[in-house]
Order: sequence, then structure tokens, then C-alpha cells
Amino acid sequence: MILHKAILPIIVAFSICNAVTIEDSLRKVYDTNNIVTVSGKINNIEVVKHDNQSVIVFLLNQNNTTLVQLAPLWYLNELNINIQVNDRIEVTGSKVNFMEKEQIVAAKMKWNNKVYHLRDEKGNPLWYSTTP
Repeated sequence: MILHKAILPIIVAFSICNAVTIEDSLRKVYDTNNIVTVSGKINNIEVVKHDNQSVIVFLLNQNNTTLVQLAPLWYLNELNINIQVNDRIEVTGSKVNFMEKEQIVAAKMKWNNKVYHLRDEKGNPLWYSTTP
């Protein structure tokens, strides 16, 4: 039992560091000179399984599928964003090549006639000022 209590904080710390590393990597590749806006229908939604639980959507537009990095699930919940497959959204963000995949790191998202800001103009996540 003592060993379990000693290992648990290490596992939690590793998970948090892994999540921060992914977001820090996205911030480093965020290119303010390559901002795009795309709209379409959500084809798939994935929640990355780490402490941050980043939400990624696959957006179908003009017969192409665009991978979009949104924000952590807890932050989307805090903003009352409950997107579903087949919802139509519009995202504006930086088009990047991350982990060998072309994708968009969303700075803002329009859904249900409302605009939600996810990152500032430099690509810094707005949820860093709000923790779960």
C-alpha cells in the first residue's frame, strides 16, 4: 500500500508533463503568418487520452477532411461547448504540420451562431489562465 501511494504522484506528474509537452509543442509551431479559416461538418471527434484530454475534431469540408486541435475537454465544457458529430462549425487558427500531420490549431471557433475564443492572437491557450 505504501508503494502504491509513492508511485501514484509520479504517474500523475508524468501524465501532466506529457500533456503540457503536447500543448507547449503546439504553441511553438503556431504560426501567426499562416492563419486560415475553415468551415464544415464534424465527421469525428477524438479526446486524446492524457490528463489534459485535448479535443480534436475531423472537419469535412469540400470533400477534404481537416484535423483541428481545439482545446481540453474541461475547457470546452466550461464554455458550454457540447459539439457533436454532424454539427457545423467554423474555425480560425494556424495551419501547422504537427506530428507529421497537417492540421489547424484553433484560436477561435464559431458554433451555434456564437464565437468562442480558445487562444490569443499569438496562439497562447486561454485556458492557461483558468485551471480545472
